[in-house]
Amino acid sequence: MTRTVRSFRRQAALFAVLLSTALPCTLLAQAERRVALVVGNGAYQNAGTLRNPVNDARAVAASLQRLGFTVMLREDRSQREMAQDIREFGRQLDQNTVALYYYSGHGIQVKGENYVVPVDAALENEEEVEYATVNVGLVMAQMDAAKSRVNIVFLDACRNNPFARSFRSSSNGLAMMNAPAGTFIAYATAPGDVASDGTAAAGNGLYTQQLLRFLNQPGLPIEQMHKQVRIAVTAASNGDQVPWESSSIMGDFFFAGNNGQPGTIQTAAATVPSPSARPQSIADDRSEAVALTPGQRRNGQLQRGDPVMDDGSLFDIYTYQARAGERLSLTMRSDAFDTFLTVARMEGGEMELIVRDDDSGGGTNSRAEFTVDRDGPIFVAANALSEGMTGAYTLELAAAGGAERITAGQTRQGALARTDPQLADSSFYDTYTYQARQGERLTVSLTSSAFDTYLSVGQVVDGRYREVASNDDANGATNSEVEVTFPAAGTYQIRANSFLKGQTGAYTLALRPGGSPQPQNQPRPSGGGGTIRPRPQGGQPSQPQPGSGGGGTIRPRPRP
Repeated sequence: MTRTVRSFRRQAALFAVLLSTALPCTLLAQAERRVALVVGNGAYQNAGTLRNPVNDARAVAASLQRLGFTVMLREDRSQREMAQDIREFGRQLDQNTVALYYYSGHGIQVKGENYVVPVDAALENEEEVEYATVNVGLVMAQMDAAKSRVNIVFLDACRNNPFARSFRSSSNGLAMMNAPAGTFIAYATAPGDVASDGTAAAGNGLYTQQLLRFLNQPGLPIEQMHKQVRIAVTAASNGDQVPWESSSIMGDFFFAGNNGQPGTIQTAAATVPSPSARPQSIADDRSEAVALTPGQRRNGQLQRGDPVMDDGSLFDIYTYQARAGERLSLTMRSDAFDTFLTVARMEGGEMELIVRDDDSGGGTNSRAEFTVDRDGPIFVAANALSEGMTGAYTLELAAAGGAERITAGQTRQGALARTDPQLADSSFYDTYTYQARQGERLTVSLTSSAFDTYLSVGQVVDGRYREVASNDDANGATNSEVEVTFPAAGTYQIRANSFLKGQTGAYTLALRPGGSPQPQNQPRPSGGGGTIRPRPQGGQPSQPQPGSGGGGTIRPRPRP
């Protein structure tokens, strides 16, 4: 075994000692004040009535009151009233409060932003959404301004978009939101999926019905409580609805204590492990942890003999030299075991938790997004959820949003998976960023033997993706290639996309400076030739734009 591997194992052992000492340590119960805004919208004037949201809100309000919350219960609210309610809610928050927002009713996502829909909303197109609905970000802003001790958001708002026919592009359900430090965000179902409104006989939506069942159970930290909700909803829906969450709460929050009465926030009392508990040569070991690079995928293997957490689960350790203000995304995937991610830093001899995640990456995969608040190394534990789990995994660090930077002359080996983001037509895609010069020419090719490819080059302008060039199969068979002349300097996106809904598999993306050589006697259109098709993504042009060449014919995308 090399010195690097030996040092890596020692560093992993150090990480386990610090985590098992600093995080699950003696907990300090702290006094708290609990405030909740609970909203149920069902009597829609222009979108059809939902039968259960008001019932949901009333039942949740009653349950929260029993758990010590001061509750603002609001029913069938207009946009003006919803905004006023949120601001009033914010005025009741401070650093000693637990802030909770619950919403049941219609909710929609546009351009990656989530909006709750007031009962008086009348939308002719997606451009009107931000003016006729309420951005969930308004709730998060109130919580952030108050510096609340713990922030909790429950969104039972993932029903079908009632205005979808009026939109050029439409995404089901809600989008995953970033959870600022100290925040727990729960969704009735997975990002982009649709939740059940329940039946009249049940009296509540499926998600809220199960949330009420477990909310009052004593001794359950909020993450464990919501996991029980997820299990119950998934079973009741035969797997069609899988509740989701994103958490960055430090320590544990209990809705109910061990005696069934209102619980407390319990935050970890950071203690320094005794010198006898630490391995020798700590500085050397820390410098030898396996380094991560943004945009690079690491292939790992958990196996017996690896370091273990105090619960017996195996893990590997990685490090990254982070910069203050940097926003990062970490994704851990495995087909062999249920994954768990922990991100932390060393501070004054103690391990300080930054974020942890179980399955926000879809299925049993983990994904965490976070903002670095100061320069210095961070440590990542690529962990199995439970004792005895082993197998292969991948770990990827990227700029938040998943966009990996690529330059001319480079080739990337990638894979589309069911955990990747989707376009409105439910096709999967990966995003890369390219820094272009005005007038620069670039040839981009996408090849795969696993799926029919689609390639798009564009730019985000005013929050909307605008396509500059696209191609379906100019590179032969199901492969794509496009030659683009960039109309202006700036950052562009390259989307490696499947042509049909649900297609996955490995691919190769290659960038070549300049245009491709012209085959003799076979002149190629400047847009890469072949056939070009318009995309249903909101805001993208349905005709070739300057730089795309305009070659080939335009065909509609088949409906899978």
